[in-house]
Amino acid sequence: MTKNKTQAYYWENIIAIAVVGIFCIFGLISWIVASNYSLDLKFSEALDNGMKYKFIRFWTMFRVLDGYEGVVTFILPMVFVIAESFLLAMKKARPHGWFAHHHASFTWVYLLMAALWSAGITLESVYFFFSNQGFGRGYWYWFQTGWSYLIPGFVVSLTIQLVYLWTATWYVHWKLARRHDFLTNQYWKRACVALLTIGFIYIPIAVFKSGLRREYLYNIRFADLLTRMETDFPQRFAFYLNQGGVGGWDYGFNPDAYSDSDLKNLFGERYFEYVQNRKAYIQEWIQNWNTDHPENPITLVNKYYFNFPENSPRDLFNNPRTGWNYFDSNQTYPWYKPTGWGKWRGDNNLLKEAIPHQSAFPSGHMAAAFGICMTVYIFKGDRQKSVVIGRRIGFVAGLIFCLDMFFSLAISLSHWWSDLGFTMFWLGPALITAYGVTMLGTKVLVNPFFKWVKNWNQPHQK
Repeated sequence: MTKNKTQAYYWENIIAIAVVGIFCIFGLISWIVASNYSLDLKFSEALDNGMKYKFIRFWTMFRVLDGYEGVVTFILPMVFVIAESFLLAMKKARPHGWFAHHHASFTWVYLLMAALWSAGITLESVYFFFSNQGFGRGYWYWFQTGWSYLIPGFVVSLTIQLVYLWTATWYVHWKLARRHDFLTNQYWKRACVALLTIGFIYIPIAVFKSGLRREYLYNIRFADLLTRMETDFPQRFAFYLNQGGVGGWDYGFNPDAYSDSDLKNLFGERYFEYVQNRKAYIQEWIQNWNTDHPENPITLVNKYYFNFPENSPRDLFNNPRTGWNYFDSNQTYPWYKPTGWGKWRGDNNLLKEAIPHQSAFPSGHMAAAFGICMTVYIFKGDRQKSVVIGRRIGFVAGLIFCLDMFFSLAISLSHWWSDLGFTMFWLGPALITAYGVTMLGTKVLVNPFFKWVKNWNQPHQK
């Protein structure tokens, strides 16, 4: 019986390592293949067809919303595991020391941290409900969703996060930390690996996002979205046009940052003609709007209502481009070309004043999904039956969770395929590095520290 159980745990480890390896290989291949911009673009155009369906729009919106705060919600219980382990180890090392007498007081610290984070994400959600994202309150422009989608999405996301946070806080402090094998099972060590993995995943994300400032496809073809909005939501479109400013609601391209000769030389004669025709078209639209709506005139025109220069025979919604709406510029937007907002200089010809302030590459949401799933790793060595069942269910759920996040971001154009591929690949090196640092830190810092604590101020043995 014992042999069968040991074999089961052995295969559980092999399967987990194999899944992580497959993820990394898939991510590496995806990143390399999609570094060819034409393929990266085709992936996005093909997957975007899913946004025709309301349920897909709602679900992808929910997944994007859930990825903003979810990783911190799951990080806090990991921190609590390490804190509980430290306090208990200090109490055992010095039974009559300060930590032994004040151990119980730290309950209030956990409760305060959980309460502050709960209040923070709740207030952020409320702010998002009533804030303006450029098209008036209660509307998310890319997902074409109003309060009827936003509120249920945020309520579900917030409920899941708060229930998990408080349940995990209770479990760590009142159940897990009171087990007789809490220290011997070394949950703290695996929590350190999980937290360091999250940290190492985010290092290249922070570097590349600030250095490259890649644009999203819906920004590159933002005028296509506005064209649909003219018919379906003219009030929202008018609201967008009635504001402006660099770094504000500047989701599209602003050709005013270039002279006429620069537009022709850099992006081609047809793109220059497109700019002139679209300016005239928008001015006529504004005049008609002001005539029909004298109580709500457009007085300040947001200039970021153009598509980026590119060579595309179809628009964002897969409609053929015709007439002046088609332009054959040779401009491309691969992940490795910095834009005007990027800290690294590039050859993209994109001035800061002409483009929105975005940072697509790599994917922070994908990193957050991996960070959330690292919670399962903390219980890797636990042999308690209920924990083993929960760990295996959690592993399968985490696998589905990561794949769902990957395709939700790709379908909604919230990321390019290459953005997601890089982050998925980087999970492996980050995990290996975190494991190595934790083992080294335990040997060089943690063990000597507790040895010193135990012997501190003790009489020398003769």
